[in-house]
Order: sequence, then C-alpha cells, then structure tokens
Amino acid sequence: MSPPLAAVGWLFTLGALAHNAEEAWFLPAWSGKAGKWYPPVAAPAFRFAAGVLSILFIAVTAAASSASAGSAGAYLMAGYVLAMVLNAFMPHVIASLLMRRYMPGTAQRCC
Repeated sequence: MSPPLAAVGWLFTLGALAHNAEEAWFLPAWSGKAGKWYPPVAAPAFRFAAGVLSILFIAVTAAASSASAGSAGAYLMAGYVLAMVLNAFMPHVIASLLMRRYMPGTAQRCC
C-alpha cells in the first residue's frame, strides 16, 4: 500500500479503536435499557470481544500497510472498511433513530 494510503488506513483504524473504546465503556449499560431493540450485553464479555476485535483491526491494518495492491492484506483491509461502514447504519444510526436516543459508538462510526 502506498504511504499516503497506509496513513489513511491507520487513521481509519484509530477511529475504529475509538469507536470500540466508546462501545466497551457505554454499550453494556445502554443495552440494559434498550428493551426489545437490543439484548442486554454482559460488560466483561463485550469488553473482551471489543479488545479482540481491536487487536485484529491493528493486525489487518499492519498487514495491509506492508502489502501491495491486490494482496490478501489489501483485500482484508477493504473488507474491514466495508464492514465498518455498514456497521455505521446497522445497528448504530438505525437504533439511534428508532429509539430516539444515542446508541454508544454512533458518533465515531459516522465521522
């Protein structure tokens, strides 16, 4: 990946890490009040999962940064970016609109 594109990848990953940190901190309590819209999430399990995903995001970004166009690392990065963009709308934006209250992680996901 070219240096400018690698920098964009790392900035995107920093945004995803901020998103995961916000969710790890606030989503378990939020999910307890979400009612039918979102099942309650146990804080330790969710925080563990967010930590594992964060480590995987860093690994994918590192692999893509040192890879050439068309490589497995580049395709993993593209898939990761697509998953994060889709995650902005389902569940974050949709849940915030339907529940008429902020869902943790929406701000970082939409910026």
